[in-house]
Formats: sequence, structure tokens, C-alpha cells
Amino acid sequence: MCAPLCNQVTERSDSAEILADLNRRNLFVTPLDNEHNWFRYHHLFAELLNGNLQRTRAIDLPALHRRAASWFQENNYPADALRHAFAIPDYSYASRLVVDNWRRIYHQGRLNTAVEWLDSLPTNFVRQSPPLGVAYCWTLFIRGEYDRIALFLDEITQVFERMVESGEYPKEHPEYNIILHQVILLRAIVMRHQGDYKNAIQAVEQLLPTIDGLRQKLGPLIVDMGYTACYSQMGYNYVATDDFERAVDYLGRVSSHARGCGNYFALAHATMELARTSLLLGRSEQAEKICRYELELAKHSAYADYPAFCLIQLGLADVLCEKKSWDEAENLLHQGLETAQKSGHLLYLARGYLIALRLHHGRGKLEQSLDYLHRAEEIAEVIHNRFLNEAITQAKMKMNNQSSASQSLIEPLSERELDVLRLICVGKSNQEIAGELFIALDTVKRHANNLYGKLGVKRRSQAIIEARKLGLI
Repeated sequence: MCAPLCNQVTERSDSAEILADLNRRNLFVTPLDNEHNWFRYHHLFAELLNGNLQRTRAIDLPALHRRAASWFQENNYPADALRHAFAIPDYSYASRLVVDNWRRIYHQGRLNTAVEWLDSLPTNFVRQSPPLGVAYCWTLFIRGEYDRIALFLDEITQVFERMVESGEYPKEHPEYNIILHQVILLRAIVMRHQGDYKNAIQAVEQLLPTIDGLRQKLGPLIVDMGYTACYSQMGYNYVATDDFERAVDYLGRVSSHARGCGNYFALAHATMELARTSLLLGRSEQAEKICRYELELAKHSAYADYPAFCLIQLGLADVLCEKKSWDEAENLLHQGLETAQKSGHLLYLARGYLIALRLHHGRGKLEQSLDYLHRAEEIAEVIHNRFLNEAITQAKMKMNNQSSASQSLIEPLSERELDVLRLICVGKSNQEIAGELFIALDTVKRHANNLYGKLGVKRRSQAIIEARKLGLI
């Protein structure tokens, strides 16, 4: 509590003097900051006061909670505002608070908080409110539960269409275009999860030209949000179709728009995917540079506690595993996994476990790597995410030793060809490979051509993709 809050709740004007006097006389209040602006009661005394309030002024409790909720909302404490709104209980008021505040919490990556808010509302409130329904679908996206999006979105779409027809949501309404765009994006996510990449890409491509037209009506913040979401989804679709160059192009456009609208979850998610895709193209230096640049944001005091940045920590750990920088990779993994677990990011926790598998397998610790594989599989059984299942399958393939993987080819790679292939996969040029292996440049080119032929490819990028599929690296 603080003096302005107490003034509003009690409808007095002398709360500052009362709090100062109580603190000076050490009467059951404890200051929470050096300036003595915020206080709390001793927990036993707080229980006594609450019990007395319930017995003597129960009829006043809804009004007191409403005043507290109003103060917290006006002063940018949405979680506290909602706590009091639910205590009234006034679900209509709470619904408005959730609609007004969920996006900021989501953008910070506070999944547990966003889910708790929405789950605290009666189901019919969420299902009959397009803004709340869309919010719930985005929490399903961040949880990786794409199948459930499809089921929920059908109902929300029907409600939205009825409200448009009845005039409750006319096309001139500021929220109309926002909801419409998000429904299209969520449909595209469902299509991607179902393997319908062509229509998923087409849906987002048709949406992109309409975004800038919202600038005058809704402002630059909404425009940045639109581009952030569209570029992200285009990138994820092209990753799914193995068109990595286009994926890198779209994912690389996300950062400036995500920063512009404060969507740090989208920024972190796109960075993680961009780093992974860059690795698939053999661009480990670029992947590391991107992750370190974006992770600098987490050093800023305003963003330091945002859970979203755990995705970049995991992405950078993956890059460092590729470069065999095991110690730093392990430190980042520890931080990223701890935050993902605390904030409820099961999908990214599972992906972190697969990176941990790679790290321990690379260090020759088979028992630990199998443990992380089993942890990822346990999460996969819960969330039923096709992309996670594919990642687990690929991880199992990579756990096969290189020699057995090599023997699966019609003509196995020689040890020297494997050496060259490994260096190609971390982005080394032919000249750099020659220097590292102490062989002539022409010899490197000969080994490269030989291994291309054995892998059935014509270019470096294709060789990297094929090598990963076969578990050669």
C-alpha cells in the first residue's frame, strides 16, 4: 500500500501522515523501499484486519475493491487491478482490464500471468468476446498448442461475424481491423501446423499490403504490431518449407517493428528461429552476432526481467554448441531453461532440452543427453505440437554416431571429407578450411566436390541441410 492508494480507498487525504506515524511507532507496518513510499502490514496483522473488515463492513467490500482496482489501473499496475476486480467479483470490469492489458504482458513473455488472467474469467466471457478469444488463442500459440487454436478460433469467428452483422462491431470500429487481422494470422498458424504451407503463406501475403493503411486510423504502434506478426509468420512458414533464404529475409525484418511496438516475445521468438535457420545455412558467425545484438536489450533495466529473452539465451546456446563453446553455452542454457520453466513456456522449455541434449552429447555425456531427450518427449506428450515432434525425431537421428551415419550412404564419407563437411557447416570458406586442416586449397575443393557427390547435392547450403538430416554433424 501507499498513501495515494490509501487515500482513494478510504476517501481520506491524510494517509501519508498516518503511515509515517505508524512506521515511526513500529506499529505493524514495514516499509518496502528506502523512500518509505510503499508499505505492507505484518502478515498476521493483515489477516486480523481482513477478518474484522469481513465481519463489520462486508457490504462495503465491493466498493473498496473497486476503488483499489481503479487506482491500480490508473497507475499502471494491471495485475493488482485485476486482483481487486476478481475480488469484487465484477467479471465485466475484469474483462475490460484483461483486454486493455493482456497484450503488454504477452509481449513481455509473461505466459503464466496471461493464462492466469484469462482462466480466471468465466469461460462464456472469453468465448463471447472476440478480443478475449483472440487473446486466448495467442496464449495457445505461445504454448505450442496449435490444434486447440483451430477449435477455439471457429467459435470466436462466428461470434465476431454475428457482432459485425448486428452492428456491435461496425467496420469503422477501431478494434474491427485489429481482430480481423489477428483471426487471419491465427488461421495461417493453424494451416502451417496442418502442413498447408501454400495457403498459410498466401493468407499472410494478402494481409501484408493492408497493414500500412491502418497507420492514419490506428497509429504507428498498431502498424508495427501488424508487420511484426506478418513477417514472423512468413518466416516460420518458409522455415517449414525448407526455403531458408526467404525465411532469413522475413525473420530479419521483425526486429525493428517488434522494438517499435514493444513485442519482445515476437522479437525473441524470431531471433531464435533466425539463429537456427542461419545455422542450417552454415552461417554460425551471423547467427551468433544476431543473438548477441538482440540479447543486449535484456541488459537494460526496463527489460531485464522480461521472460521473453530466455528464447534468445536458448538460441545463442544452440549457436555456441555448433561452435563447441561448451562452457558459455551451458551457462546460457541454465539461465534460459530456468526462466522458461518459471514462466510456463513448455514449448521452449522442450526446445531448450533438445539443445541441452546436443550440448551433453557433444561433450560425450550420453546419460545426461538421454535424460534431456526424455524430458522433451514428456512435454511433447502434453502439448501435441507437430514441429516439436519433428525436432525430437531429428535430435534422435543426430545422436547416432557419425560413423554409422556415414555408412548409411551408398558410398560413405572418408574421415577427411567429414572434417571438411564439419567446417563447411560452421560457415568456413575453402581458404579457411585449408588453413585449419593444413592442406592445399585445391585439396579442399576436391574433398568438397567428392562429398557433394556422395550426398547427392550441388551446393554448400544443400550439403549442410543433407548432413543435418543424416546426422553427420
